Parts: sequence; C-alpha cells; structure tokens
Amino acid sequence: MDPIMDDSSDRMHHYRSELEKSSREMGDDHVRTLVLKQELAVLLEDQGELREALDLHQACLQTHRGTLGEEDSKTIDSMLNVAGCLERLGELEQTIGMHRNVLRIQTKVLGPGDEETLFALTSLARILEEASYTDEAEQLYRDKLLTLRREKSLKAPATVDAMVELAQFLRAQGRLAEAEHFLRRAVKVRSLTLGNDHPDTGTCKATLGSLLGDRGGTEEGMKLCQEAVKLHRSVLGEDHPVTLQTETTVALLHQAMGDHDRAIEIQREVLNCQEDLLGVDDPDVIDTLYDLAWILEQAGKWDEADTAFEEELSRRRKALGEEHPSTLLSKDKAALRYHAMGAIDRAVAMCRENYELRHLKLGPDHPFTMGTKHHLAFFLREAGNTFEAEPMFRELLNVRSVTLGQEHALTVETMRDLGILLEEEERLEEAESLYRQSVAAASRARGDDDEEALYSRERLAHLLAHRGAFREAEAQMRRVVRLRQKSIGDEHIDTLAAMEDFAHLLAARKKPREALDVCRKLVELRRKATGDESEETVAAVRMLARLFMDAEEFEKAEQLFKRSHRTLVKTHGEDDPLALDAQLDLIGILEIQEKNEEAEVALMERLTIIVKKMGDESAEAAFTMFGLFLNQRVQYKMAAAEKYLRRSLEIQSRSLTLAHAPDDVIHLQNQGKMAEAEQRARRNLALLRSNEGESHPETLTAMFVLSLLLQDQGRLLEAENLLRRRLRLEEQSLGDDHTAVFNTMFYLGVLLRSLGRREEAKTLLDRAVEGFLSD
Repeated sequence: MDPIMDDSSDRMHHYRSELEKSSREMGDDHVRTLVLKQELAVLLEDQGELREALDLHQACLQTHRGTLGEEDSKTIDSMLNVAGCLERLGELEQTIGMHRNVLRIQTKVLGPGDEETLFALTSLARILEEASYTDEAEQLYRDKLLTLRREKSLKAPATVDAMVELAQFLRAQGRLAEAEHFLRRAVKVRSLTLGNDHPDTGTCKATLGSLLGDRGGTEEGMKLCQEAVKLHRSVLGEDHPVTLQTETTVALLHQAMGDHDRAIEIQREVLNCQEDLLGVDDPDVIDTLYDLAWILEQAGKWDEADTAFEEELSRRRKALGEEHPSTLLSKDKAALRYHAMGAIDRAVAMCRENYELRHLKLGPDHPFTMGTKHHLAFFLREAGNTFEAEPMFRELLNVRSVTLGQEHALTVETMRDLGILLEEEERLEEAESLYRQSVAAASRARGDDDEEALYSRERLAHLLAHRGAFREAEAQMRRVVRLRQKSIGDEHIDTLAAMEDFAHLLAARKKPREALDVCRKLVELRRKATGDESEETVAAVRMLARLFMDAEEFEKAEQLFKRSHRTLVKTHGEDDPLALDAQLDLIGILEIQEKNEEAEVALMERLTIIVKKMGDESAEAAFTMFGLFLNQRVQYKMAAAEKYLRRSLEIQSRSLTLAHAPDDVIHLQNQGKMAEAEQRARRNLALLRSNEGESHPETLTAMFVLSLLLQDQGRLLEAENLLRRRLRLEEQSLGDDHTAVFNTMFYLGVLLRSLGRREEAKTLLDRAVEGFLSD
C-alpha cells in the first residue's frame, strides 16, 4: 500500500479519535474541539471528502457565531473555510453569498481600505468572475483600484498591483485595448517608483509584452519581454521561477511571430532547467511541458507534439492521480486536441470518461460536470451523433436557464450550440430562433459588444445568408465588424476573422468593389500584425486574388496568386499542402486566361512534386494527371492527353472509397462490420428508390456505394449487376455522352477486367476514354 495513503489514514483515525475524546470530555464548544474539527476538515478536503469537510466547517462556524459573534476574526476565518469548501463542491451561488457576507463585515469593522477588506473584495471578485458574473466582478476590481488610489496614492505598490489585476481581468474578457491602457500605466508607475532595474518592473513589462503579442504587436511585445528576461537574469538569476516564466512568454511570442525553431529551443531550455531544479513530476514542470507540446503543435511537428502531450498527461496521472482536478483539466485539453486533430472518436472517449468521473464525484449539476457534458455534446455533434448530442444540449440549456438565468454567458453559449446542431440538420427556423434569443439575451445582460452576443450574431448572419436573406445577413455582419473594431481594435484576430467573413458576404451580395476594399484593408492589417510571410497574411492575399478573379481582373489575380505561391514555397517548402493548394489557384487563373502552356508547365511541376512526396498511385497524383489531360486536350495534344486520362482513371478505380456514403455506413465499415454496413446501405438504397425514384442522383450514388461494399467482400458478380444497372439508368436520364456515364463505364470496365473478361473490359474502357476525350 502507498505509504502516503497509510500516513493519511493514520492521521484521519487519530483526528477522529481525538475529536471524539475532546467533544466527550470538554464539550463541542471548547477551543480544542473546534481546532480538531478544523484540522480534520482540512484533512478530509485533501482526501476529496468534501461533504463531510463542509459539515465540520459549518459546525465550527455555527459555534463561533454563537460564542464570539459574527464580527470576530475566528468567525470570519470559519466563513472563509466554508466558502472554500463550497467552491470546491461547485456550489458557486452559496460561495458568492458567503464571500459577500465576509466583505460586508470586514468593510464595517475594518473600513474599505484595510488590507483584509481588500483581500475579501478580491476573493469575491474572483469567484464572481469564475461564475461569469463579469459586470459585478469588474466593478469590484475597479472599486479596489479607486480605493487604493484614494487611500494610498497612485504610486503605491498595492495600487499598481490592483491596476495589473484589473488589466488581467479585462484581457480575459477579450477587451485588450483597455487592458493595454492599464498595463502601460502600471509599467510607467513601476519604472518611476521602483526603477527600471527592479524585478517587479520587469514582470510588469513581460505582462504587457505578452498582451501586445495577443493584439498583434509582436515586435514591441518581444522587445519588452526580452528586456524583462535580461533584468530577471541579472537580478534574480537564470534559474529563478520568475525568470523562467518570462522565458516562456518570450518563447510564445517567437511562436506567434512564426519563428517556431527559436520558440521550441527556448521552451526546451526552460523545461530542462525546471526538471533539474524541481524534478519531472513537479506541477510547474508539467505545465511547462504542456506549453512546449503546444508550441511543437503550432510548428507543425505533430509527432513530437503528440509525444509531449501524452507525456504531460502521463506525468499528471502519476503525480496527482486520475481524479485530481489538474489531471481532469489536462484530459479535457487532450479531448479538445484530439478534436482539433480530427480524431473525433478519441475526443469523445476521453470526454465521456471525464464526464462519468465528474458525474460520480461531483454530481450532475456541478459546474465542472456540466462543462464536461457541454464538451461531450459538442464532440458528439461533430461526430454526427446528433441523436445523443441534441438531448444533452437541451438538458444543459434547461438546467443553466434555471440555475444561472436566461442571460448568463454559459446559458447563451448552450443556446447557440444547440442552434448550430439544428442548423446542421437543416432545421433552420428553430436554429434562427435560438440565435436571435441568444443575441438578445447576451446584449441585454452585457451590451451589444459582449463576446457571446457577437458570436451568436455571426452565426445568425451565416444562417440568414444560407437562407438567402442576404440584406439582413450583410447588416448583421457589418454590425459585428464595427463592434469588434470598437471594442478590441482593428488588429485583433476576431476582428480580422469577422472582416474576412464580411468580405465573403459582400462578394455573395454581388458587391465586388466593397468586398475588395474590405479585403485590401484585411491584407494590410494582417501584414502589420504578423508580417508579409505569415500564413494569415498569405491566406488574406489569396482571398483578395479570388475577389479580383470574381471581378474579372485576371492579371491582378494572377500576380497575387504567384506571390502567394512563391511565399509558401519559401516558408513551407514546395511539397507543403498549403503551397500545393496555392499552386492549384495559380494553375486555375492561368487556364482561365488561356495561358495553357504556362499552366501545363505548372501542372508538370506539381505532378513531379506529388509523385515524389505521395507516390504515383496517390489520389493527388490521379487528380493532377486528370488536370493534365484536360489541359492537353484543349491544346489538341490528344495522344498525351489520352495517356494521362487512362493513368488517372486507373488510379482512381483502384482507390475507390466510400467518400459519398452516409456516416453510419462508413462507421460500420471502419469497424469491420461489413454485413451491418451492407444491410444499412441496402436500406438506404431502398428508401431512396421509394422516395426519390431510381434515376435520382442520390439513388445512383447509393447504388454505387453498395457496389463498393460488395467488391470489398469479393462479391464481384453482384457488384457488376449494380454497376450495369447504374450505367443503364444514367444513359437513360443523362444521355450517353455525359461525364458521369463515362465514369461508371470505366469503373465497370475495371471490374470486368478483374473477372477476367478482358475483351469486354477493353471495349468499355476505350469507350470511356474516347468519351472523355471528345467531351
């Protein structure tokens, strides 16, 4: 057995025995009895036995109130013990009530400017912020700052601390311009009162530098952080925790500026230093490992990042246990990472495990349990499991509406996420109603520039555009852009994303000039924030090029596509997916202008790169060969065109997948449940035949899906019959010279060749190629 557990059990037994003895001999109200109750309660909290600990803390509070009165310091301490236990249990409303009471008493007894009163005020503000009562929390942070300025002066260290505290709150709310204002003042005051060589001045500069990085001002931010690192090294030493924390801030800024290698190098140095000083299982070391893993992920070093993330979670489990809040939080992050990687099944499994643990330990209505349930519902929706996700969202919405109120940020978020699920299921009226409710609720509670109100307004604009209500969609997006510019500035990532959406919407509204103006400004701002060669700037330039293409200004579009491709080849390499994608844009604009020889050269280069990177049997190689066929056919290079066409179709026929199959069929096939997948595919085909008719495109697709499943099981004759039927129906409904007919003809030819019927196969393959060439 674990010796630590032995020790805890022994101490628990000892305190229980001593408490029982003291209570029996001296009475429940005796000082020794109360001390033993408190010590046992603390031990129970450490062991996670929160309900029993709460009972003991409340018993102490009741005794202290009765014997000493509400205003005695021991009574106040008991109130804070009860509040801490309630907070860990997730009883935030009761926690807030207890902290309000403490603040009221401290203000009355000690005055508003006393250190203990200000501590009580900060505690209340923190728990209000945690519970998303941000307006009241902000007012308390501002009250604290005003009180300190009045009673201690602007230059007092406590006043500057309060200024930084308020700035950090504003930063967490996304109000970066306001946060910057307070941090700049804090840096100025620290420099004047403590001097530029004081560690606290350096810490303040590092905090401002990190914020500037968030706002896109990475160069100034880097300068401030490097000054702070230099100062902390000289005054505190290279191994001091504050120095190492500032080094991490510098690493994150390097990452934001695109200098991934330097970011990784710095963060590895920080990690190695901390491991030497503190050991590999120290919580601070594990946090640093997480930061390193995140930087590796941002740098595209997926394997190294995955290894680091797994190591971070493994260390937390070992050091803290499976059910420790920090471990559960790390598992939450792992689930989010799996989702971002596209490993949705792993995300669902990890989140479900966390949800079950929290449900068991904390209860169904605990905020942490409901938060994990929200994530689980979100992942299930992403996995296409709306059958399970929808009732989860509805349960969450009901509980949060009752416990937190209709206008609470978490209620609004749940309302919007349910709306997204309904929108994806094409239940557009219900989705629109939820979006409008969430916009109204958030705006009423926190103003039009509230983040939840803006996110919901963006979703509403997208849905309105989807429904063809472009006039209102444009008005909503215009408002989002204006509000974001006002509240967080032109250069914030969310403002730039809104501008991009707005430009797309203007283009859809056939307002090319205004769309171009918005996109030009977007390119300008991206360059200023992240530099000419960042992925974000290149993406904005490519968008501008597409808008020029839509406006039929092809030369301007071509120049921008060429510049984007050159930049991506330089920064990422010629075989990077982004560079290859940009090359396709360039080929497209060359072909639109009938610069076919130049396009052919680019296609040949592309094919060489893809064959080297992915092999000559890859889907990308087949796609590029088909592009060469189309290009050479236009130039009447028929022999070369036919060669590329045959090769492309051969590759495609060998790598057919269930890409067009329903998700449930694909899921069953991936699990190896072929009989069930076939049964589901047959049922889908029967339903479509009944509802849409046999010649409907969706029915023909379902027929093709079933033929693929049969081929996977080696039942080639049954697959042949289905393909022949599909071919007949396509010829009847589309004519015998349609591209779809030639595709089916070719796939049938390949299947017949597998059956050894080479003459018939050759006839079909030749007819298909001939059809493509003459199309």
